[in-house]
Amino acid sequence: MINSKIAVCIITILFLCTNAYADNPSANEILKNVTATYKSMKTYKAKGTITSIHKYTNNIGKAELSFTILLKKPNMYILTWDQTNLRPGELYSCVLWCDGTQRYLLNRKVNFLFKFANDEMALSAAKFYHGPVHIMPTLLLPVFKGNEAPFSWLKDPKVEKIEKIGDEDCYVISGTSVTSQKETIWISNKSYLIMKYYYEPDYLKILKQATKISDEEKKLREEWIKKKKENDFHIEIYTDISSPELNKEDFNYIVPQGIELRDWPGD
Repeated sequence: MINSKIAVCIITILFLCTNAYADNPSANEILKNVTATYKSMKTYKAKGTITSIHKYTNNIGKAELSFTILLKKPNMYILTWDQTNLRPGELYSCVLWCDGTQRYLLNRKVNFLFKFANDEMALSAAKFYHGPVHIMPTLLLPVFKGNEAPFSWLKDPKVEKIEKIGDEDCYVISGTSVTSQKETIWISNKSYLIMKYYYEPDYLKILKQATKISDEEKKLREEWIKKKKENDFHIEIYTDISSPELNKEDFNYIVPQGIELRDWPGD
């Protein structure tokens, strides 16, 4: 009788543990589901906002941008972003696009049109101009490096909590990377779409990754970083996410007349 009771207790505990495990998936399990979700999508459409805060010494700078993203596998994309907290006349606006054959970035502030030899250069330029490219388009489009192993850059990911973003209950997963102090991703627990992303750079880590400067220059920059006490963070919020039917014409951008065409430095 005692052995029977013990067996029943063990079975009950195992059942409860199994259910608890199913209700509380690990960070890696959630990220696998996110990867599978984006792998299944042929197209991606979204809009959103970016908030970047730059703190140094006794100063604080803030940039607010709105953006749109349109993607189609394997290599078509058009992304737009505009800074919204500038005074009238201080336009900051960019468009990055590729119709599957050629890649361009238009900086409408200075009326320069840049042409790129490959997609990685185009993505790097968009990062330089603070575009919405930390998560997308790499997560969806196989033409970009890192698409084959999404989230491999996120070290020691952990589920912090569940938090609501808009109407979506989201898993909140945090970790670090070779360039950050902290990175956090908000993932819908129903659709497994990414709703929000937080990035806090670590400038000393970033400096260590630099390969084109001397050790002496690295030392000087390290002292400058420590003295300036910079503390930045960057937040992207994604809304109106869908996967519509798209064709090549959707990725044609009409360039205004009088724009100067340039090769991106480094081509």
